Amino acid sequence: MRELLVARWEQTGQVPPEIEGHNLPALTGYLWWWWQEISAFRAAGMGVAGIPATEIESWARQSGRRLKPWEFRVITLIDRLFLEAHHKQHTADRQRAERHPT
Repeated sequence: MRELLVARWEQTGQVPPEIEGHNLPALTGYLWWWWQEISAFRAAGMGVAGIPATEIESWARQSGRRLKPWEFRVITLIDRLFLEAHHKQHTADRQRAERHPT
């Protein structure tokens, strides 16, 4: 059933009603784990940067996984949302430190 629903989602670009809401994580939760694996190899530098597409492709090749285009898009979406949340938290922490210097 999962494969059929995901195939319909992939073909139409629309989430089938059967998997909207609380059932979605059960169908796509593995992508969260894959993102966590890939994120462990994130380049370090002056700040947190997004995971380049080449890094995702390398991870897929090295781990023997064949990402479908929609899976690739979800992983990059998770990463973008992570970066937005990280930036928001970093900005709030910096502003709090500026208001209350030690």
